[in-house]
Amino acid sequence: MDSLIQQLRDVGFTELESKLLILLSEQGSMTGYEAAKKLGISRSNVYAALQRLVDQNFVLHAVGEPSHYAAIDPALLTKTIAERMQASLRYVEEHMPSHKQELSFFYSIEGDKVVAEKIGQVIAAAETEIIVDMTSRDGMLVQQALQQAENRGVKVLWSISSNEEQLPASGFLAFHEGQVDKHLAGRRFTMIMDRKIACIGMRSAAEEAKLLYTEHPVMTEYVLSRFIQDIILFELEQQLTEDQRQQFGPYFSRLWEPYLNKEM
Repeated sequence: MDSLIQQLRDVGFTELESKLLILLSEQGSMTGYEAAKKLGISRSNVYAALQRLVDQNFVLHAVGEPSHYAAIDPALLTKTIAERMQASLRYVEEHMPSHKQELSFFYSIEGDKVVAEKIGQVIAAAETEIIVDMTSRDGMLVQQALQQAENRGVKVLWSISSNEEQLPASGFLAFHEGQVDKHLAGRRFTMIMDRKIACIGMRSAAEEAKLLYTEHPVMTEYVLSRFIQDIILFELEQQLTEDQRQQFGPYFSRLWEPYLNKEM
């Protein structure tokens, strides 16, 4: 019941209007007095709410002594709500003032739910291409949204590991056999949408998710170049012979560790 009331409130009904719609749908036609008694709310408030619902054609009013009220069919109710919301959204889109956004801003977002919602928004808004670099654990969280993007014709490029290890180009903080710097412990991820929007974030069990969102072209190009480097290094590694693997190590550690030694 509470979840249904909340959903009705989310589409514009007051709490009392939501309760009345549910009550009338469950019980059928009844008087305002009966509805007030069922809900334990004053008759004046109930009659006022019923009149608003009648005015909006969500409730039918049979005038008489006493008058009776009945909810319209649920299918018609949802269709009417959807049509009115679509009309409102079209009006907002056509008439909302806008100005050219500053691309130099970097927006910091924190919190698991807020970060997830923002990622969902940018994926849903992508038109041509999405590039994703994250662990498989985090990839599961966006898999459905990315699948929907592919279904509408967006090209999706994945770079997802099956464990917490990464190639040095994408995990350059991985010192000493995969140990990360304790100040930045967590699962890092990056996303690029339409070569215009860059999202860089981190998730961990110890603290809330964090996300840096920007449309700055320099940052977008930087994230894209790192993704390309990852692909090149991955392809090179796949072509190494066993002797070369022994010489360079599984992630070319002998090449990059001297430059990334924490003690330097």
